[in-house]
Amino acid sequence: MRTLIKVAAVLALAANYHSAAGRVGTQNVSASQSVTDVRERPLLGIDYSGAARLKLASRKDSYRFGEMIGLDIALLNATDTPIFFHKLSGPTVVVKVFDEKGAVVKVIPGSVRLEGVVPQSYVLLGAGEVTVGSRQLLAGCNAAGLAAFDEARQRLNEDVGRQKIGYDQGMFERGLFVNWGDVCAQTTRPGSYDIVVEVSNRHVVLSGRGAKVKTAVSTISSPPLRITISE
Repeated sequence: MRTLIKVAAVLALAANYHSAAGRVGTQNVSASQSVTDVRERPLLGIDYSGAARLKLASRKDSYRFGEMIGLDIALLNATDTPIFFHKLSGPTVVVKVFDEKGAVVKVIPGSVRLEGVVPQSYVLLGAGEVTVGSRQLLAGCNAAGLAAFDEARQRLNEDVGRQKIGYDQGMFERGLFVNWGDVCAQTTRPGSYDIVVEVSNRHVVLSGRGAKVKTAVSTISSPPLRITISE
C-alpha cells in the first residue's frame, strides 16, 4: 500500500512539473512586432549580466561513453520589470566542455544550425519568470558511427536530387531519423568534465506605440555543471 502511495505521489509531482514547464515563457512575441540590431536601437537593450540568471542541470551526474547527456537550461528574469529574451533555441545557445584541468574539449555540432531572427524568436518574461530549453550532448564522438551516418545522409541527398526517392520517405526507410544529439564532446578519456552553456543575442524587439520594453543582449554563461564520463 505504501508503495502505491509513493508511486502516486511521484506521478503527481511529475504532472505538476510538466504543468509548470508548460506555463513558463508563454508570453510569446506577436508576429506584428519586429526586431532590429541593438546597434540601431541601443536604448532598447539591457545586458544579460544585469537582467538574467542562467542555470544548467542534468538528470544524472555520471554517464558512460556513447550515452546521451541531457542538458536542461533555465533562464530567469532577475529584474523587477518585463523583458524580452531570446528563446533558448537555435545557434544562440552554445555548449562548451572543459576537462578537470580546465583545458577546452572540442565540441562538434551534429548539424549546422541557422536562424532567421524573427519576433517569434523571443519571449516576454515578467519579473521572476523563467523560460527553459534543452540540448543533447553525446558523451564522446563516435567517429565511425557519425561518419557512416553522414555518408548515409549524403547518399540520400544524392538520391533525392536524382528524384529516386522523396526525402521524408528515404529518411524513414533508411532509418536516418536516429538521434545523434545536438553536439558531441570529442574525448575518449574517462574523468570529470565541466559543461557550460552560453546564450547570446544582439537583436532587440520593437514592440511599437512608444513601448520601452527592453531586450536582453550580449552574452550570458551558466555556472559550470560537473559531470563524470566513464567507459
